[in-house]
Amino acid sequence: MKLDSEQLKKSDGLLRARLENASPDEVIVAILTLGQLPSETGSGPEAAPLDPADYPSRAAYREELLRRRAASSGASDATLRDLEALDLKPRGGQIGRLVVIAGVAGRIAQALKLTGVRSATIDREVRLPPLPEGARWS
Repeated sequence: MKLDSEQLKKSDGLLRARLENASPDEVIVAILTLGQLPSETGSGPEAAPLDPADYPSRAAYREELLRRRAASSGASDATLRDLEALDLKPRGGQIGRLVVIAGVAGRIAQALKLTGVRSATIDREVRLPPLPEGARWS
């Protein structure tokens, strides 16, 4: 399948190769990062990290944090609905920005065109480094 420049920009090399060599009905599992880049939203200061020293009180700082979270959540909710409409069975995205989707390659490629999708990679096994002697994962 042929990908356009927007789809190429949002996908990593592994997903790109898989999509380019897949039949449109091949099922693929991918991981999306939701949210637009500041340059795409036109709201650079919105994405800038907050410094508590810039606010007159902790309450004002907290209010700004909550305002930003609500704005971000609304955009993510709309993107999750768009992914559901593409029948990609999105999982995640309620707390963080990562969403796992599963569906046919053609629909995964369509998801890359959504404005709320920032980047994508193919789902794959991640190996953890060995633990030092006597240590354990908690």
